[in-house]
Amino acid sequence: AMATRDQVVTSMPSYFSVDQERLPMCSSDALSLERRLMPLSVVLGAAFCTVAAMAYGTGATGSGLWTATGIVKPYSTPVWTVPARSGMSAVPYSSQEMSQIRSIRQAPQANPERVPREGLRSTTARSPPLTTAGPLLGAFYFLVTGAAAALAYGRRQQPSISSLETVMTMGDQPAIALATMTGEVAITKDEVKDETAKRLAKFDELWQKQQAEYAARSLPIEVTLPDGGVLNANSWVTTPMDIAAGISKGLAKKAIVAKVDGELWDMTRPLEASCSLEILDYEDPEAKEVFQHSSAHVLGYAMEDHLGCLLTTGPPLEDGTFFYEADCLSDTVSKSNYQPLEAACKKLTSSGAAYQRLNVDKEDAIEMFAYNPYKANILRNKVPDGGQCTIYRCGEFVDPCRGPHIPSVASIKALAVTKNSSSYWQGKADQQTLQRVYGVAFPQAKLLKEWKVNMEKAEANDHRNVGKQQGLWMFHQAAPGAAFFHPRGARIYNGLVEFIRKQYRTRGFEEVITPNLFNSSLWKQSGHWENYKDDMFTLEVEEELHSLKPMNCPSHMLMFGSQRRSYRELPMRFADFGVLHRNELSGSLTGLTRVRRFQQDDAHIFIRRDQIKDEIASQLEFLAYCYEVFGFKYYLNLSTRNPDKWLGDLAVWNDAEARLADAMNNFCNLPAEFETLTGETLKYDGTPAVIKQLKLAVAKGKYPEPKQYWLLNPEDAAFYGPKIDIQLEDTMKRRHQCGTVQLDFNLPERFKLTYQMSPEEKTALEAEGLGGGVDGVEDYARPVVVHRAILGSVERMIAVLTEHWEGKWPLWISPRQVMVIPLAHEFDEYALEVKSKLHAAGYYVDADIGNDQFKKKVRNAQLEQYNFILVCGEQERSNGTVNIRTRAQKQLGEKPVGEVITWLDEIRDSYSREY
Repeated sequence: AMATRDQVVTSMPSYFSVDQERLPMCSSDALSLERRLMPLSVVLGAAFCTVAAMAYGTGATGSGLWTATGIVKPYSTPVWTVPARSGMSAVPYSSQEMSQIRSIRQAPQANPERVPREGLRSTTARSPPLTTAGPLLGAFYFLVTGAAAALAYGRRQQPSISSLETVMTMGDQPAIALATMTGEVAITKDEVKDETAKRLAKFDELWQKQQAEYAARSLPIEVTLPDGGVLNANSWVTTPMDIAAGISKGLAKKAIVAKVDGELWDMTRPLEASCSLEILDYEDPEAKEVFQHSSAHVLGYAMEDHLGCLLTTGPPLEDGTFFYEADCLSDTVSKSNYQPLEAACKKLTSSGAAYQRLNVDKEDAIEMFAYNPYKANILRNKVPDGGQCTIYRCGEFVDPCRGPHIPSVASIKALAVTKNSSSYWQGKADQQTLQRVYGVAFPQAKLLKEWKVNMEKAEANDHRNVGKQQGLWMFHQAAPGAAFFHPRGARIYNGLVEFIRKQYRTRGFEEVITPNLFNSSLWKQSGHWENYKDDMFTLEVEEELHSLKPMNCPSHMLMFGSQRRSYRELPMRFADFGVLHRNELSGSLTGLTRVRRFQQDDAHIFIRRDQIKDEIASQLEFLAYCYEVFGFKYYLNLSTRNPDKWLGDLAVWNDAEARLADAMNNFCNLPAEFETLTGETLKYDGTPAVIKQLKLAVAKGKYPEPKQYWLLNPEDAAFYGPKIDIQLEDTMKRRHQCGTVQLDFNLPERFKLTYQMSPEEKTALEAEGLGGGVDGVEDYARPVVVHRAILGSVERMIAVLTEHWEGKWPLWISPRQVMVIPLAHEFDEYALEVKSKLHAAGYYVDADIGNDQFKKKVRNAQLEQYNFILVCGEQERSNGTVNIRTRAQKQLGEKPVGEVITWLDEIRDSYSREY
């Protein structure tokens, strides 16, 4: 960048400055003087670099050369950066979850220093060994390079436009690259306020112009309501809020956002033509997302007002919260900022300011945000030349945004700043360090109180804390992303696997064992190499590239294809608990929920086409049974083809998606088609608009209440086929994606899998014009593969269950099932006898014959979450009985030991969650 500094500086506004030690702004007189002093510059530059080289050669690092010159400020702790690349989850994740993992690369500390000049990293000091040759060689190297650098610096050569573009371009973010390569963005809080005032004035000017244009375009239109009613309105003047207020004040007050012809629409945005209109309140999931997005703008206002920062982006998150990210210049965010930020938010929400939507040309938008390189960069790269974008205002805050937003900030009755962290611009470690502030908001204060209670509960029951407290699992830097399960943790792990294994025996699955290491040719054949190579652990074996398997499906294809298969063998169900490895980014590893080494309850089912409907229904019933045992609510989603990431034939994909939809309709007791209240016939497709219409028809008694309404999750399928993703809802109303049922026509084709058809199937295919067999064999057909997981990753499911059950494991999976406690030491022998009997019956049982008082022993057993405490005294020893207590401090009375075992067997084998 040194060769381009003069031209770069002259093209930058005055408040974009750079490190003056590295980039002085020189006048023409100064340049002439510098040319005359060029020989001196050469000598001084060479001498300086020689000294630096000798210092480096003798071990001066960290606080030495770079700190001394002011180029980099030393960090107090090591900084580890992670290159940006796509991640791959241990279990199926949604597109939003994957997008967040790819984009977010948080810095290693909450409030790090500013990012140093490109190419330099502050690291823990390591002094190289002192040698004789080191300083001399280093001095010679820097003498030559330093002379050349000083010569170029002294002459101040002007670059060509092409060289300037080369320096400025880093990926697709040239504006931000410019700021980070040449120095810090220097703008004071007062200057930010001045710029925001100009921005507001520009908005007002364009707003008045837009309103005049709208009024001139007004024409009569008709608005169709969900119940079929039709209202008259005027285009470019009448808004959804006007319609809602005309129906009832209560509807207008509750309204969050509208839907116009199925598109989310601001309540205060004028209607543009005749349309259908639907009003959504806070209870609607889409409305909740809009509410949180609008609340993010309020937080953005507070950050800009209180911190004087340069805002970047502020999206809503899938968990119902939001964040806003900003370059806080020389400042960092800490908990001490939370209260002032909340106060600033309160100041705006109390004003009741409306959200105003403005269409602007790209040039005007860039002019409004020219002072902010982040916003300007987004506008330059996201808005096409000659195009328009939307900008929103609420109060004094103006922000480019697609919208839509709530009618006014008055709807936000409670807002809290929840946490902060650091991140990199665009998730790239070579870009600017930013501050990210998270928040949550609600339309009622009581909802915020409930949320805080749930968050405290979630923190207390965090599986990482519970695992440590109960001695279940651990992690170690020697194996990042791989869990160590202690004996009691292994009991849970094995208990969960055994639960699935028992179901396999009754549901026709056969367990197989497959290798861990495969030649890369297998992954190329399956298509995984093209799509997931970067997420695999690869190694070279005898000059050929291999990888640890990240999934089981290709190996199961090999097993099916290893023999001739008949239609009589299908469905053929392979189940595999093999160890899998995926090269997750170190920054994304989180306890048991995201690991590098894991196991899945993976299954692949080979079926005929005519078996698809029944087999999908069977697997959905399997999922429902398991989730009922765990006590989860669950929700079905149909994930369809991603147009940018898919393999195979489009017609095959469409057929597969239709078959999955049909299977889910049958499972959920949903009609494939239904008649709306207005007499229109609609196909059930899982979209919110269609679901709304069906719910209205159900409410009127036209159709029975279904088990649930499955949702469409567009463009989130695996690359080889569509899938049913299942979201679990735990006791804290959080949703987790674990299970999946995927339909795959492509892998059988890629592996040339076949089976011999039945005469009836052959005749049926010929009647459909699909006869002729496959691979030149007339009697053969391709099987269809169903990929199925219920737990998903066993590790992730254990984490979810830990928090769902709050560390109180049901008896059937508990690592501490029974504690036997004698009333006094004279009953120790009888206590050990009882323990032995229960152990022989297959229970995890301990006896506390230590020296603590009886009450303390009971309390310890309760805190350690033993399901049952069996007390032994004189009476129990004489009668061969025990006195039963639960961890919930209930006393269940005295029973003979044999009856206790039978009773425990019934509880365990029924998978009861009562104890």
